[in-house]
Amino acid sequence: MKLETYLRVADIPYVNKFDRWPGPKDKLPWIQYNQLAVADSQNCIEFLNLERDVDLNKKLSPGQLAVGHLLRRTCEESLYWVLLMWRLVFDSDSTIYRRMSIPKPIIWIMRNQSSGRLWSQGIGRHSEQEVTQIMEDDLAAISGMMGDHKFLFGDSRECVTEFDCAVFGQLCQLVWQMPGCPVQEIIAKKYPNLVKFCENMRTAFWPDWEDRLLHAVGKINSK
Repeated sequence: MKLETYLRVADIPYVNKFDRWPGPKDKLPWIQYNQLAVADSQNCIEFLNLERDVDLNKKLSPGQLAVGHLLRRTCEESLYWVLLMWRLVFDSDSTIYRRMSIPKPIIWIMRNQSSGRLWSQGIGRHSEQEVTQIMEDDLAAISGMMGDHKFLFGDSRECVTEFDCAVFGQLCQLVWQMPGCPVQEIIAKKYPNLVKFCENMRTAFWPDWEDRLLHAVGKINSK
């Protein structure tokens, strides 16, 4: 979500490929640019910035750049692990993965492989209540920083930065893609400006959002 949103904001043409294995560094996502493969969403963005002469952050002050960096780190190094805990540990029914028609053996493998990573990272040692508090602390900080702005650093499309793409990439998962978990309700009640931010990003850069959802793909494939 982060990388594809960046491509849309930067107006860089691209083609999705969902039938490939993880690329360099054994990670998803990755891009192929001509004959060059680049892995990791942030590395991809930095590569494309240089290759395509893109700078979505050019209007930011040094202070705003620092705030944006910290927000991105908060989302990618904290909220990301919260997301995994809810999907792979606390949601015993694996709701989202079942809706994606992922076979039960694959879900079991995902859970098994993730348990060690979550434990080593540290968040896997916490209870559901403790993980929820970690999430709320992060969301409160992001919500307080954003205030009433439509986007992180302003109200127009021209204000959208790489950091908006990164924050949206994680937040939209928590806001819309957590079936079976109370996370969506918590955010809607306590941090409505974060929900609005996601809606603003979706409206501005994802006019085809509904067509890209899983149920839409299912309808197309069933014909």
